[in-house]
Amino acid sequence: MKTDIEVAKIVGRVDESYWAQVHDFSPEDEQKFLIRGRLLATITLSKKEGESEVEVVSHGREILSHLHELYFGPTDKPAIDQLTFSVTTLVEEEPSLQISCAVILGDNLYMVSVGGGIWIREGSREGFLISPQESSEVEKLCGKLRPQMQVVLGNRQFWHHIPTGVIRASLESGVEQAMETLGAVAHGSQKAQGVAGIIIAVRAEVEKPKFIVAPEETPEEIPTVSKFDWLAQKLPKRTGPVYVQYGVHKTSKTMIAGIVFLVAFVILAIVGRARYQYLVSGRAKLDQRSEELAFKFNEAKALVVLNPARSRQLLPEIKSELEDIQLKGGAKYKNSNLDLVARELTQIIDKSMGINKADLAEVLDLGLIRDGMTGEKMVWQEGKLLVLDTALSRLVSVDPVKKSGKVIAGKDQLDSVKLLASYPGKTEVLSSTGIIECQNDKCQNKIKLDSDWDTVVDMGMFAGNIYLLTNANIWRYQTTETGFGTKQSWIAKTEVVDLNDSTSLAIDGSLWVTKTSAIMKFTRGVKENFVVSDLAVPLGENLTIYTNEDIEKMYVLDKNNKRIVVINKTGEYVAQYANDLISEVSSLVADEKNGKIYLLSVSKIWQIQL
Repeated sequence: MKTDIEVAKIVGRVDESYWAQVHDFSPEDEQKFLIRGRLLATITLSKKEGESEVEVVSHGREILSHLHELYFGPTDKPAIDQLTFSVTTLVEEEPSLQISCAVILGDNLYMVSVGGGIWIREGSREGFLISPQESSEVEKLCGKLRPQMQVVLGNRQFWHHIPTGVIRASLESGVEQAMETLGAVAHGSQKAQGVAGIIIAVRAEVEKPKFIVAPEETPEEIPTVSKFDWLAQKLPKRTGPVYVQYGVHKTSKTMIAGIVFLVAFVILAIVGRARYQYLVSGRAKLDQRSEELAFKFNEAKALVVLNPARSRQLLPEIKSELEDIQLKGGAKYKNSNLDLVARELTQIIDKSMGINKADLAEVLDLGLIRDGMTGEKMVWQEGKLLVLDTALSRLVSVDPVKKSGKVIAGKDQLDSVKLLASYPGKTEVLSSTGIIECQNDKCQNKIKLDSDWDTVVDMGMFAGNIYLLTNANIWRYQTTETGFGTKQSWIAKTEVVDLNDSTSLAIDGSLWVTKTSAIMKFTRGVKENFVVSDLAVPLGENLTIYTNEDIEKMYVLDKNNKRIVVINKTGEYVAQYANDLISEVSSLVADEKNGKIYLLSVSKIWQIQL
């Protein structure tokens, strides 16, 4: 049966990022047409930075002209090989090019695509022959054209903004109606810019009527009288009637089948019309928006690992769009794409923002070392956790791997204790008598209590030196061969710094001080500008900070918000670990090498896996 080809072209608005064009060409030279056939193509070119619209259009026309030269130029190659060669050459010259080509040659269809997509529908079967994706790989296909086959070529923007459900529904009303519907979608949406698509539809040609003459019938006897016999012989004989018939002679069964077909056709026409009305109705628009939203959501999910910052930009837009669709659709509106987005959105937003639900695993109950023992301060020293029990004035060493501990010093050596700091080979405890140093299970008072200290908030060590954070100053005691020198004001004289309400101190060469909900950075006694960025929920008050020269990041205990916040030392937010028990934590230590955070809460030490 002969075939008839219908072609429709869809081109959207001009996009700021892309130039897109649809091309349909048949050579006037009959010989060339018989060898090369009819060429159809969607061509999409990315605009380069600083390139004007006129320049990109000119560039696109040059590519189109080159495609003609390559494909229709003199060659002995078969059509599919020449088409593949032409597309490959263009993409090598312009890597950002998206191009999908089809050649109709007799009853054959040849297709080659890079970056675009090709979708086919034949009867009840449909799907992508070539999926639209960002790839420079040249893909080719060939096959026979068959009646009622529908092929759609499009660039990535086409498949991104026009759902296959809309394409499927629009094709049921014919190619012309599909072109109008899809064209309206392409031009009616601000988002559907830069789209380019081609529809190729094959329909069966209607058979021409055949004229059939029935065999000659035997004439009826004409009663005559003998004297009129000669006249009867002169009269013409009657022949059979002439019928106009399509195909095989109709029987009663054929007539019934025709009636059934007519009824079915009317029903299909009504259903098709209803489907079209549904398409242009408000519900269809919501379905289209839901499909587009699901596509955008899947993109944001993929970017959570590859580009978290971009993902965080997309997800609020997706959330706003979801709420708008749900509001306009009402409680009765159901859509599987919308349900998927609604079900996973909160989880993906948390993931993009680095929000992790922290699973706390118990390391050790201090009560197993000594009855009633609790902890207030905790530091890290050479693979061990040192815990200070301020209530019973005990210093304990804990092995977090073996989950065991032992008492290093008690009240008889430490007196009343408040703070703790450590450096390889040294452990310093602030007590009621001054600063006591513990080494090899022996403790000795190294710095006497000084009334000038005022209220000591926290203490730390760096390069063997001791630093005391007070409400008025930061004091430094430099290490010497016999102990420590006299105290020095570490903050430069040119600086005016308010340390009231400061809560904790960490040292990695620079000094980091927390004050209410802020983090201050000091280098060589001078305060530097430091701001935490990209944190959706601001830090609470009464913060505790942990870092040192051996780890890359800073770990902030934010008890008000029941979380540990991880920050780069340049201020960028990285991640956070949330758990209700964190509100009871008094001290933390981070072991980046082994991927753990240790938390001290009353009588128990917990760990979080990074």
